[in-house]
Amino acid sequence: QLAFRRFDFVQLGASESASSLAKSEAFDTLSLDVYPVSSLVRVGLSTAYGWQAGKTSDGDYFASETASLGVQIKAGHVVPFAEALAGIGYMRRFQFEHTIPTVIWQFGIDAGASLYLARVGFVSVALGYLHPVNGFLKTTTFESVYTNTWSFKIGIGI
Repeated sequence: QLAFRRFDFVQLGASESASSLAKSEAFDTLSLDVYPVSSLVRVGLSTAYGWQAGKTSDGDYFASETASLGVQIKAGHVVPFAEALAGIGYMRRFQFEHTIPTVIWQFGIDAGASLYLARVGFVSVALGYLHPVNGFLKTTTFESVYTNTWSFKIGIGI
């Protein structure tokens, strides 16, 4: 399946309030998802590329690999599913005119349904809850920023 996902993450070094809560930024993601096991149990692998929404240059971006495990109920043309996911990847952050290479990892859950339009073609929609974390070296220590966010994913597949 080829899929598009949108979720919010946090900016490095940006705060909207005196409480130092990080400012959020939207990310858009394109992924290629494969499900080598797809019966009652659903096992998936997802290769994704994501970018800071609305930025065409100097924006943050990432590449990641995610594994998922879930269940689905094949009942005619509509196949509801729920799955847990975990992934890791490289994230390029741009801050104060410098590129900061970082690592990104995430945990989450998705729930949705696939609508089969033909014998093998389908459209899939899912609402997810993600916990993305971004880790980076800061001088001599390892720091991380994270958030809990909702995501929306839509895909087409065969």
